[in-house]
Amino acid sequence: MNCEEATTLIHAHADGELDLAHALEVDRHLAECTACARSAEQLGALRGAIGGANLRYVVPTQLRERIRAALSPIVEQPPIAPWFRWRYVAAAAALAAAILLIGLPWAERWWQPGAADRFAQEVVSNHVRSLLADHLLDVASEDKHTVKPWFTGRLNFSPQVADLKDRDFPLVGGRLDVLEGGPVAALVYKHGKHVINLFVRPAAQSAKKSTSIAEQPRRATFQGFHVIIWMEAGLEYVAISDLNEIELQEFVNLIQATTAEKPSTSG
Repeated sequence: MNCEEATTLIHAHADGELDLAHALEVDRHLAECTACARSAEQLGALRGAIGGANLRYVVPTQLRERIRAALSPIVEQPPIAPWFRWRYVAAAAALAAAILLIGLPWAERWWQPGAADRFAQEVVSNHVRSLLADHLLDVASEDKHTVKPWFTGRLNFSPQVADLKDRDFPLVGGRLDVLEGGPVAALVYKHGKHVINLFVRPAAQSAKKSTSIAEQPRRATFQGFHVIIWMEAGLEYVAISDLNEIELQEFVNLIQATTAEKPSTSG
């Protein structure tokens, strides 16, 4: 994040309106940039001064009396007959009940996230947690011949590990992670300063989701992160990053080309 981007987000950051990922980026930038940190301090001081100032407007007595006099004819009108009033209340209650009965099934489906959406949210949570908890890597290496054997004995399958350093997507290592209660391989790549988590697991485990995954890659966006999910050679792949969709798709294309050339072997 540069200073221009931080400046546009600093007010929302002070008001607590940013999502977790963007708040983290702003915090990191403020820790590194003295000028932006000073702006944040000045904003905090201004907010404190405004909050401590006595800015309450007191209505003049004369204006209060004029308002009260203008409202008095309305207040003094005779009340509506109770039987007439309750007839409209009953009609409104009946209409509300009819709308509720008709719309409840649809509203329940709209309000409850689908299995695919919940899965995407879990993937994003794992990605963010790996960055926050400083547990991005169990094995740190740019050598696929070091990372791939590390998973032997830790998983019941052997994930393909691609060397994409020449394509500007260097491998930095891997770790064990958990998705939907089952262990998965997490291969970690970078593109510039952006981290890409590539989760890999046997495709059979994906049957736990109520929504089947089509042959074509499925995409989702949640909290500013892009997720691409696809199947290849009996394995399910899930790529997630804050990269833009075009660059993440380029990464996925490179991974797909590699896995197509070298099918995985079960362990």
